[in-house]
Order: sequence, then structure tokens, then C-alpha cells
Amino acid sequence: MTNILHIKKVLFSLLIAFGLNSCSLFPNGNENGTERYFSLAKIPNQMVGQIQLEKFEFVGVVERSMLVQSEITSTHVNLVAMTFEGVPIIQASWLALDNTWQVITGLSLMLEPSQILHDLQSVHWPLSVIEDVLHKSYSVIEETSSFGFRTRKFYFNDVLIRTIDYKEDMIEFNDFKKNYQLKITPLNS
Repeated sequence: MTNILHIKKVLFSLLIAFGLNSCSLFPNGNENGTERYFSLAKIPNQMVGQIQLEKFEFVGVVERSMLVQSEITSTHVNLVAMTFEGVPIIQASWLALDNTWQVITGLSLMLEPSQILHDLQSVHWPLSVIEDVLHKSYSVIEETSSFGFRTRKFYFNDVLIRTIDYKEDMIEFNDFKKNYQLKITPLNS
């Protein structure tokens, strides 16, 4: 029994080591057929130097919770998605100048770092930057309620497809077209 546990630990360690040491470069785009509402946007000056740690809770097609840390520089965005125990699920860097990804995979090849970055840009990037890179027939507006809470709304041909509600201690993200919800809780505000 002890040998089986040892073999499992070794295999798990090898999987982690192999995953963390294997890199791949691929251009940004329509990876795995996933539709994007906008091209990845340039890195705004006001975002440079930010490091964000957030709890992501997905509901819908995917049921998953994880921690996501993003580090933004003038040339790239580093992303790490990890379990609550700190085990990396995926590590990736988006190189803004040539619009490519360097992916260092941890435990999951199923997670698309570009989708995480699209969601983060939808939430955190200034509205004017997103408007500049929206694909044809898409639009976005931002409203503020009488209580001071903001809401971003994305439309395709005037049909509401995504809302982002900025609440006091969390952000609620609903994508009606892709059928998933995401609750983002900032952990280092």
C-alpha cells in the first residue's frame, strides 16, 4: 500500500513538473472555436503596475472556483489561476506587443488563459479602451445607478449579451450568449 501511495505522489509530481516546464506560444484569436466579443485590448497606462488577486466563482456551463492573480506591465499581462491550496492550474503570459501567449500549464489544459484575460478586460479595462477594439455589431455602455453602483452592458445587434454589475464587495458577471456567470471577489483591495 505504501508503494502505491509513493507511486501516486511521484506521478503527481512528474505531472506538475512536466506541466510547469512545458511552454507553448500561440497567437491570440479564436482558440478552440471560442467566440470573442472584442480583440484583446492594449494595456492602458493606468493599469500598468497593478497586481490583482481575485476569487473567481464560475456558474453555468463550467462549475469551478479558483484564485486568479494578474500582474500587468507595460508589455505583458501575467496570469496565474490556482486552487485555494495554491496549486497552479494554469500560468500564462500575454505578450501585448506581438499579441501572443506564452503558456506554462499546471494541472489543466482545459482552461483558456485568453478567456480569463477577456473576462478581466471586460471587467477592469477602461470603457474607452474596450470600445476601440469591439468587433463589428457589438457595443458596450456603462450606467451608474442612483445608489452609485456601475453596470456594464455588452450588446450584439442591440441584443443584451453580457452584464457586469459592480457591487460593494464583488463583481457579478453574466454572459447570456455563452451561458455562464462569474462572481469576482477582489482579495487585495
